[in-house]
Amino acid sequence: MFKKERYRIEPFRHRVDLEPDYKEKTWKRLESAMRDIFDHNPSKLSFEELYRCAYNMVLHKFGSYLYENVVRTISARLEVVGREVESESGQAFLQQLVHSWSDYTRAMQNIRDILMYMNKTFVKQHNKTPVHELGNKLWNENLLQRPLVRSILRQVISEAILKFRESCQASAES
Repeated sequence: MFKKERYRIEPFRHRVDLEPDYKEKTWKRLESAMRDIFDHNPSKLSFEELYRCAYNMVLHKFGSYLYENVVRTISARLEVVGREVESESGQAFLQQLVHSWSDYTRAMQNIRDILMYMNKTFVKQHNKTPVHELGNKLWNENLLQRPLVRSILRQVISEAILKFRESCQASAES
């Protein structure tokens, strides 16, 4: 009789040798792209290449390095935005805050798209905060929780409430 032989097909193991400074080079490229996005210069960027850079970093087990540096870069940007917002007062403060929020959310959408693979894999596996939520959290921590911003915001809102009440009283008396 014939004896059945079992064949086992082994997966192809392709060993990838990375450049010694691959992690740093790739991060510098992504960091530069994030700065360009924040500065409204995304036209020269290839989002496909940037996505691939982030994908490869996560694939080669540099996900935590990528995540930590993303947090650091966003926080540094929010420090700059915080100083810009703090330099205003009154109505100009609110306009600057709203304008900064609008720019920030637009930039974070692009950054979230670049880091989509990290969001799907690394963030879920390591119970980290997803990029969109992380952006909102960092906005709150690094901008809205600044003592000067909070005091100016309270003052501007109080003034707006007083003006509204005065206008309501004036219209009620008429």
